[in-house]
Amino acid sequence: MVTLGHIDYLNCIPVHGGILLKKVPFKGKIITGPPAYLNNLLSQCKVDISPSSSVEILKGHYIVPNLSISSKSDVQSIMLFTKNKIEEIDTGTILITSHSATSSLLAKVIFIEFFKANLSFEIFNPEKTVNTRFNNAIGILHIGDIALKYFLENTTPQDFYFKYDLASIWHEKTKGLPFTFALWQIPEKSKNKKGISEVIDSLYKSYQFFKENEDLLAEFSERKSGFKKEQIINYWSHLDFKFESRHIESLTLFFDLLKKHNLISSKPEIKFI
Repeated sequence: MVTLGHIDYLNCIPVHGGILLKKVPFKGKIITGPPAYLNNLLSQCKVDISPSSSVEILKGHYIVPNLSISSKSDVQSIMLFTKNKIEEIDTGTILITSHSATSSLLAKVIFIEFFKANLSFEIFNPEKTVNTRFNNAIGILHIGDIALKYFLENTTPQDFYFKYDLASIWHEKTKGLPFTFALWQIPEKSKNKKGISEVIDSLYKSYQFFKENEDLLAEFSERKSGFKKEQIINYWSHLDFKFESRHIESLTLFFDLLKKHNLISSKPEIKFI
C-alpha cells in the first residue's frame, strides 16, 4: 500500500483536502506529521510520497510535476521576528524552528546574501523551548500555523518587536520571483511502486476539488484550526500550488546562492516522476 505524508498545516489542505474528506478516491495510507518529521520518513522510504521541504531534493527524490507549496509574494506563514530592524542586524543568534528545513536555509541566504550579516543560527523546538532561550537571541523564525497565528493576531513573541515575511523579502530582492517552500516528492525506491501513479492522480483530483469547493474546505479547516473561514480563504489566496517555469527559475537561484555561500555541497538535479 502506498503511504502519503500529510503536514497538518493549512497550506496542505488545498491539495490534500479532497482526499481527507473522502471526496476523491484514494487507495493508500496517510501518515501525518510536521515537515521535519516527514522529511525524515521520506529519506528512510517510510513514506512513499509526501509534501516535503524543497531542499530535500538534494537527497535525489523525484518531484510530482506541477504541484508545490509556493508563495506569490508574501506568504504569512514563514515569519521572522526580530528585536531590531532587519537592516540593522549584523551579529547575534537567530533561533530557527525545528519544524523547518527550507525556511531555515532561506533565512540564512537572506541574511548572508542580501543583508551581509554575520549571524549564528540555532535550532529550537517551538513546543518545548522555554522563554529564557529567547533572551540571548536577536531573532526567531516560526513557520506554519504558529507563524500564521502571530500574523493574523498582529502579535509577536516575547521581546521581538519587528516581524518579516521571508517570502516577501525574497520576492523583493529577486525582483518578483515566487518562492517554493515544498514539493510533493517520491524517493527512488518508491517511484515504481504499485499504486504510486494512482495516488498522484488522486492528488491532482484533490487539488481540482479544492478549486471547485474552496468554501467547503475552508469550513472544514475552520473547525480543525481555530482560524476563521475568511482568514483561511485569504491565506490560501497568497499561496500558489503550481510548479512552473518561474518557480523553477526561483528554486534554481536559491540553490545557486546556497552553493555560493557553502550552505550545500552541490546543487540538486530537478527530477520529475
